[in-house]
Amino acid sequence: MAASVNSSTRVSPGVRPDIQALRALAVVAVILYHLWPLNFTGGYVGVDIFFVISGFLITGQLMREARQTGSIHLGRFWARRARRLLPASLTVIGASLAATVLFVPEYFWKQFLSEFIAATLYFQNWRLHWDAVDYLARENIASPVEHFWSLSVEEQFYLVWPLLVILAWHSFRSGSNRSRQLLTAIVFVLITVASLAFCIAETSKNPSGAYFATTTRAWEFGVGSLLACLPSKWSAAPPKLQQPVVLAGLTLLACSVFIFTDDMAFPGFLAMVPVVGTAAVIWARADGPASFTGKLLGARPLQFVGNNSYSAYLWHWPLIVVLPHVLGEPLDWQWLIVVLGLSFALAIITRKLVEDPVRHSNRLRQSHSSWTYAVSAAGMAIVVAMTGVVAASAFATPSGDATNVERAFSSGCLGAGPALEPSRNCDDRTLNHVLLPRSADLDADSGNAFDCWIDQNEDLKSCSYGPENGILRVALVGDSHAAMLIPGLVPQLASVNWTLDTYVGWGCQWTVSVENQCKAARVPIQDRLLNGDYDLVLTTAARHAYAGQPYQQAVEDYAAAWKPVVDSGVRVVAIADNPMPSPTARQCLISAQDDHEKAKQCATDKSTANALPDHLIDAAIVGGIPLLRLDEAYCLGEQCPMIINHVVVYRDESHITATFSRTLGPEILHRLQSILSRG
Repeated sequence: MAASVNSSTRVSPGVRPDIQALRALAVVAVILYHLWPLNFTGGYVGVDIFFVISGFLITGQLMREARQTGSIHLGRFWARRARRLLPASLTVIGASLAATVLFVPEYFWKQFLSEFIAATLYFQNWRLHWDAVDYLARENIASPVEHFWSLSVEEQFYLVWPLLVILAWHSFRSGSNRSRQLLTAIVFVLITVASLAFCIAETSKNPSGAYFATTTRAWEFGVGSLLACLPSKWSAAPPKLQQPVVLAGLTLLACSVFIFTDDMAFPGFLAMVPVVGTAAVIWARADGPASFTGKLLGARPLQFVGNNSYSAYLWHWPLIVVLPHVLGEPLDWQWLIVVLGLSFALAIITRKLVEDPVRHSNRLRQSHSSWTYAVSAAGMAIVVAMTGVVAASAFATPSGDATNVERAFSSGCLGAGPALEPSRNCDDRTLNHVLLPRSADLDADSGNAFDCWIDQNEDLKSCSYGPENGILRVALVGDSHAAMLIPGLVPQLASVNWTLDTYVGWGCQWTVSVENQCKAARVPIQDRLLNGDYDLVLTTAARHAYAGQPYQQAVEDYAAAWKPVVDSGVRVVAIADNPMPSPTARQCLISAQDDHEKAKQCATDKSTANALPDHLIDAAIVGGIPLLRLDEAYCLGEQCPMIINHVVVYRDESHITATFSRTLGPEILHRLQSILSRG
């Protein structure tokens, strides 16, 4: 969690020591938070410090140019930003891509590669914003370029803010510079207030998504911009107030770093603390070498860190993410110290060999801005192309085994098939090395499970599969664990002439009314089940869905929801939930990297996999409905393997793969027919 920062090789007359010190404090807070989150619990506020600084500096530059020349040269402004930021960022993205290919298991590649592209094109913050509200992306891990979200916010600020200044400045052509500056400040006030109000409202509803959105962060740039718009006589605190204001600002920043925690709804109201603290230090301008605060903020260690803060920020996070894969174990305290030192060592090298040579290149500075754009576009295109090449090679579908695999599917010799029907002759040595899906495709192996998904707080959504006028109308209702049965059930429908309607969504367990993500769709779903002329309703749910609720209450709530439908004469069948794999078993599978023999060793003890009780088992007894259990499909003896007959069972912490669901489908259908035949 950090923002982009501008580096400088030395404190020159154009660089304020107090702002360099703020940069140093911000980047140190962020890095220490990432290394020791339990000690520097609020270090993520370094982002807010950087945003205020950027708003102040960039707006100051734009306003000075407007006052001096009467206009703003957008081409030169954007070219300066590109020369300042792109060389180091593209270098780090390229290095992170190479490290991912060399050391990170392919299981993570699809997510990582898409984020490399998002970081290169500066929409990483929106990518993370969408992931924060996307059910399927909730279990994504941090990528080596996750921290580029703040750079993306800044680049979007650099793109839009000059346009606002130009619009405000030129809309009052006949006015003086003072009146134009006042109008510009009014525009910034309106944007700042609107963004702050939206930030507070959005954080209360969706803090994870609000954290990354440009719209919830614009007010922080706005505060810095308003400082830059102050008349000269108010642009700095009076001499007598300078030191108290600086100390008050630093106190607010210290409180933010050491008192704030991850559990707090942020940014929201709380972001005002570091924002006001940063603004206070900037406004005080107590950087005179004779004062206590001037000596404090101008201290050489702070200036050194501030000078190298941009590249240090860029390097520290890829090291934290990739190094555990290199070592094969989590980072201990000694390695965390190495990461801290290595971040600054790489920062110094990058600044001297990459940042400064490009930023100070006379050829680029003296040439037309289009040359900078061309070089920038070429660099970004190279990184995107490299990412595409890696993706194409990693996710290419091998064709050699396709015929054998399809034959094994059709004969029921993959996944759950042989376990559910041991009499099958499935000795096919052509499949000895096959593992489905491959680790690179595992996370995305959900098939059509979420094609008709009811996301959080969405209205009812339903899809129909199979023959339009099937002889049996079936409904499937539940959460994501119910959704993962769809890839297995749908291919079987045509053979039995059944029609399947789905009612699956986030928090949509078939229970009595509860206030959760499915509240908007819960009542309409119940109405559909009662009045939809169904012959059969299937339901299942994740066993951890109501783990925090009293067990018996959850059981009775399920049965109470089913009762009206059962009483109406519709057959209801509950399907017991799948066991839960252990984190150790998942890590074993990821580390195996498509090695079938190694992957066969990855398993969870049956007692551990079923340690969390499944409410549906007892709810079926209370509700007097049939229960369909598939224990033997998931567990062999006292072990629940991660792969069964060449098929990976789980794609994440609890969801089965679409491929394994496909092997369950025939048996589920067979058992349902048996239940229905008993009347």
